[in-house]
Amino acid sequence: MGAYNYDHATTHQESRPANHSFGRDRPRLEQEQSALRMYSYLPWELRHHIHTFCVQGSYDNEVVVRHSTGSKLALLVRQSIGTQSYQWAEDPILLQLGPDRIGMNAAREVLDTYYRTRTFKFVHEELGLLRSFLETDSFGLAIRPADHVRRLHLQIRPFKYTQLREPKWKDDEETRCLKALESLAGLQVPCTTVDIHIDLAQDFSDDEEYEELLDHAAGFVFRVMRLVDTLRMNGLKLELSFEGRWDGRDGTKLCSSSVSSIDDCITKMKIACQ
Repeated sequence: MGAYNYDHATTHQESRPANHSFGRDRPRLEQEQSALRMYSYLPWELRHHIHTFCVQGSYDNEVVVRHSTGSKLALLVRQSIGTQSYQWAEDPILLQLGPDRIGMNAAREVLDTYYRTRTFKFVHEELGLLRSFLETDSFGLAIRPADHVRRLHLQIRPFKYTQLREPKWKDDEETRCLKALESLAGLQVPCTTVDIHIDLAQDFSDDEEYEELLDHAAGFVFRVMRLVDTLRMNGLKLELSFEGRWDGRDGTKLCSSSVSSIDDCITKMKIACQ
């Protein structure tokens, strides 16, 4: 399953936070220690239900991964700011994961549940962050997302690729996207589902170049599909879906669980484009 396995029959060895600020109210400190001791003796299944409740998003369970400062990643979630409005903000649950607050073992269990129950999304421009996200123990708890994540959502925009004028820029863009997909081979959880969402939004209207750009986009998509097919044959659970309009026609869902090979995908795509 991953680098950190849990024994359902054992309890926490740590029953208190590692550090407390000097001068805190002693009765409150004793209450916290007592609560942590009681918590540590709960069965694993009950602790898991508590963790699942605690890590739920206030708006939904989607987490958008973006670049932050330096080499850090930002995990952004929607937060309601009105009846029909929301804003993106750093996930507040991350502030509760410190071992100094809940102990090392509890922090690791909560983070494990967080990775298992949330959907982590990467927009096209941030695909280069995927490998770093999967392989980095960002919280210093000896937990890599690749060993625990259950749901990933990746966006690919082929017409972003076609609009690059220089051949080298196109090559770099394609390499960036394909390397991101290749990093999925490091996933250690067999039941992880990866939704590869191909957004067919077009930002050009030049009739003279339209057919050429469409050909380039199709070639890029087929190369992505070929890699997806290889990864699926290696046991990864990948779904490839199209959304938008392709050559004036509605997109169609491809490579779902009912599609077994790239040939089937290409056949469906050709039918959709007729």
